[in-house]
Amino acid sequence: MLGVAHFSDRTLSRKSYIWPFLVLAGVALFISFMTAGYNFWLAYAGLIVAGAAMYAPYGPFFSIVPEMLPKNVAGEVMRLSIAAGRWAGLRGRGLLVVCRR
Repeated sequence: MLGVAHFSDRTLSRKSYIWPFLVLAGVALFISFMTAGYNFWLAYAGLIVAGAAMYAPYGPFFSIVPEMLPKNVAGEVMRLSIAAGRWAGLRGRGLLVVCRR
């Protein structure tokens, strides 16, 4: 995570450091899914690689938003994004409670 953030800050090319890790995470999750019934350790290793690859590009991912938007609306858009995530988390938990009944 720190390496990805360091190199994306040095090159100022954030998008090119995000998508390869997300593709790697998707491939690792697929490998974990396909090998879960046959080889536990390979499936477990796939989950570990997928988890690491999903979190590695978080720094560059969240720094793209203020760079792409005008400075007078970047703060409001980020607050709206965080509020939407919190609202969805709250509603998702409530939906699980309703589905369990």
